[in-house]
Amino acid sequence: MPTLRQKICLLTGLLAGQKTYSGPWFIAVDVTRRCNLHCLGCISHSPLLTDPGAPKDTGPADISNDLFGSVCKQMADLGPGEIILIGEGEPLLHPNIVAMVRQAKTYGHSTRMVTNGTLLNGAVAKELVEAGLDRITISFWATTPEQAEKVYLRTGAETFASQLAGLDNLAEAKRRSGKKHPLVSLHQPLSKYSVDGAEQLVDLAREHGAQRVTFSPLRTKGGRLTDHAPDYEQMKSLNALRARLQSDAMGEGIDEFLLRLEIGEQVWLRMPCYVGWHHLRVDLAGRVFSCKMCRTPIGDLTMSSLREIWNGEPLQKFRRQTRTRRRLAAFRQDCECEHCCHAVTNHRMQQVLRWIDPRSRF
Repeated sequence: MPTLRQKICLLTGLLAGQKTYSGPWFIAVDVTRRCNLHCLGCISHSPLLTDPGAPKDTGPADISNDLFGSVCKQMADLGPGEIILIGEGEPLLHPNIVAMVRQAKTYGHSTRMVTNGTLLNGAVAKELVEAGLDRITISFWATTPEQAEKVYLRTGAETFASQLAGLDNLAEAKRRSGKKHPLVSLHQPLSKYSVDGAEQLVDLAREHGAQRVTFSPLRTKGGRLTDHAPDYEQMKSLNALRARLQSDAMGEGIDEFLLRLEIGEQVWLRMPCYVGWHHLRVDLAGRVFSCKMCRTPIGDLTMSSLREIWNGEPLQKFRRQTRTRRRLAAFRQDCECEHCCHAVTNHRMQQVLRWIDPRSRF
């Protein structure tokens, strides 16, 4: 989480213009494009979204050790933040993933991994705990074997069983080490096959040692997945689950989901985007983006330093273009902003800024 100083520096930059006075709070690092699953809504690996006739990417399949180390070092020069190990594929397929966690920790960064959890065997779980991984988010597209057959295309119920085994291995590794970390979150993108069983995700979290549950709406990818998406009334049914979890920490993730639902799919109509002030994404080749859903790079670590990119003209231009709703609406052809995963953070920042900066209201 960002420190008070980082928040003050960011607010100072927002009020002054398009330059920020602290480093990024988060850098999402693409680890690999390889994956062992074909999840329903995955833009990179779902058979429903990928074009088998499209030309194959000839770039690196995994991030290099040198590039990852450079990201960690340069981020530390700007101030410690959180390194998020994520990407188009499954991070645990990277042969040096545990060493990457150790390296990020050496530079003082908090570390988070987003994974499908199927490769968390006993040895890997033990190594990740010992390496000091702070948080891990495991994507559960299903909470029953029956759901798994519909959302884990080609692998089905076998995937669900592997995920549960991975959770148990992680819980056992933490118990044996006497450590409380990594904190475990179960995340579910809600399809029409899983939304009615959302309460089961809470039960799974409790039974298998997780501390948090989160949800997100299924992104329909320009209508290509509409037939698999829940309708609005189905998603609103989570209000009943939230009512049953009012005094339970597990309910916090549902609060955030319901806020995203209230904000709506067309987030640019409700608020500006502040992601360029606190977040970066680095791809396998070293290109830097403001977030995963933006297609235009704002820098390249093979040609410029992170410090140069962080307050360079391309990123300052992005901040200007996304600073108001009007500009963001005009700019969104370069970004896939529907059901933005940063919507809750943007909303919280907007609630503060709208009272002290009139520009943020339009």
